[in-house]
Amino acid sequence: MKKALSRLRRRPRPKALRMNAKKELTRRDVTGWGKLLLSGSIKVPRACPWGCFPLVILLLIFTPLEKATDKVGGSEDIDADGGLMPPSAETVRENSLTGFTCSAYADKNGDKQSPNILGLGVFTAGSPYKDVDTQVLPIPIASLRYDKFFIEGLKVGYIIAEEVNFRVDFFIAPRLMGYDANEEASLNGMGDRKYSLDGGVQLKLNLPSLDSFYIKTSVVADLLSENEGQEVSFSLCKDYKHDYFLITPSIGVKWQSENMVDYYYGVKTTEVRTGRNAYFPNAATNYFLNLNLNLGLSEDWIMVGIIDFEKLDNDIKASPIVDDDYIVCGVLGIARMF
Repeated sequence: MKKALSRLRRRPRPKALRMNAKKELTRRDVTGWGKLLLSGSIKVPRACPWGCFPLVILLLIFTPLEKATDKVGGSEDIDADGGLMPPSAETVRENSLTGFTCSAYADKNGDKQSPNILGLGVFTAGSPYKDVDTQVLPIPIASLRYDKFFIEGLKVGYIIAEEVNFRVDFFIAPRLMGYDANEEASLNGMGDRKYSLDGGVQLKLNLPSLDSFYIKTSVVADLLSENEGQEVSFSLCKDYKHDYFLITPSIGVKWQSENMVDYYYGVKTTEVRTGRNAYFPNAATNYFLNLNLNLGLSEDWIMVGIIDFEKLDNDIKASPIVDDDYIVCGVLGIARMF
């Protein structure tokens, strides 16, 4: 990238083009300030790095996220910075704590293709249970596709139907919930609550009338009969694209069946102890916020960051083994496109 920028500096535009471009610069050219900040051409004062941080974020997020262009002579578009930026960030379309999907991108010949992505990340999740430590696990960061079969993070699936504005998948994915009762004094006398494997269907629907908005909904059931429950989720997402990165916030709701909630948060009569009464919760409705960041490090490498906040239902919070009414999860990793 440094070599490319140096070549651009040695290749100034003709004076006539610079004058015409200056007259007809559009609002999108403000993204050039974001590029300068990231490249280091504009120095942030060392005396107040954190004080300047919100300004940098505002410049990067609130400027339009399309490629900046100059209007030359009223007809021809040329790149405002004279060159191409790494395609890595804009190839990533969506992701989640269990996987992400890459959108097609144009290669040098203009053909559309879906890049394979493979890397490694760290998954961390706070626990709502009393005195249970934060969970930390290594996870793959992957987006691999062969015909209609795919691997996306921890998801493995098959594309049932795919059109321009929607896609329907069948998939399986691990459910990383539960605890080992022997490792926590506060859960002494409780039975273990084990990880399980979910299987289900997911629909993704683009909303052409709303720029870069799309909805996702899924229905899954426990395949290993650990919790014998089901879960239905619905979320609204939006992509904010930039030459260097992609930010995808989403908001949604999640319904969990009575069997699932009872398995992970209930207390059986055989598990009753002093200060811990039997508890049989009902089905629960949780609400969540998710923020995904994909940062292009070079033409081949990207960094993936995810944070997820889930507000738990009152039936879960009322459990005698639960201390918090929320769960915060996150993923940080690096991956290569090939």
